[in-house]
Amino acid sequence: MSRPVVVIGGGVNGLVCATLLARGGRAVTVLERRDVLGGLAAGEEFHPGFRHAGVHLDTASLREELVRELDLEDHGLQWRDREPEVVVPDEGGAAPVVRRPDDLEATAAALAAHDPADGEAYRAWSADVGRLAGFLRRVLDEPPPDVDARTPGALWELARKALALRRLGRRDMTELLRVGPMAVADALDERFRGDRFKLLLATPAVAGTWTMPWSAGSGLQLLLAEAARGRSVRGGPAAVVAALARAAEAAGVTLRTGVEVARLLVDEGRVLGVRLASGE
Repeated sequence: MSRPVVVIGGGVNGLVCATLLARGGRAVTVLERRDVLGGLAAGEEFHPGFRHAGVHLDTASLREELVRELDLEDHGLQWRDREPEVVVPDEGGAAPVVRRPDDLEATAAALAAHDPADGEAYRAWSADVGRLAGFLRRVLDEPPPDVDARTPGALWELARKALALRRLGRRDMTELLRVGPMAVADALDERFRGDRFKLLLATPAVAGTWTMPWSAGSGLQLLLAEAARGRSVRGGPAAVVAALARAAEAAGVTLRTGVEVARLLVDEGRVLGVRLASGE
């Protein structure tokens, strides 16, 4: 009989991990210190009668492959019919800058009303990101290669990723290697003139991270965020958490909230269990 598994923390990653382990035949218990599941994606009542949909607001990076693998649509998850607009207002009363993530031409036309050059720049930028997206999604969806391994299989994985990069072509491969280490502010300054639109595009590169627009490497964060962008979920992050919790319970996972893990029980380098703050 396989050993039972304890997952510490009932955030999105913890729930996914627990569900996959349970589907693999393990007896899994999730222990969450707070009274709600979801971590940063948890929806909570912060004042009587008022709720938020989770601090982590972006659901467009939820991998559709994961949704299919966990049957989340069968557990209540619904996609938005249309992506929400992202707006940067102007304090001086000028028209706001608007991006429609699922409508390239509408966004380009709205930008052109402010600056025709930025409208054309957005079309070119979107085309460039689209060409890089396939390679970047593969990087996001696969485990990182073991660069120290010398087995034929490990060397083949390294070669396969190198070939995928080379297939981008000289121009796109050079652009990826050039923009990746850059600050996102520099990368967008090269392309666009409007500061408000640059602010709008730069946000995914710094949201949820310790980086700033002038931080080295934030250019790669922007490319990865754009490559991972898909459809958003109706109801926001809290709806994702609810579907994950139902999928976990359907797989046989025991979900316990309001329990704090005080310490790991370790013997000769092996974790044998956990002790809760209650003494259990």
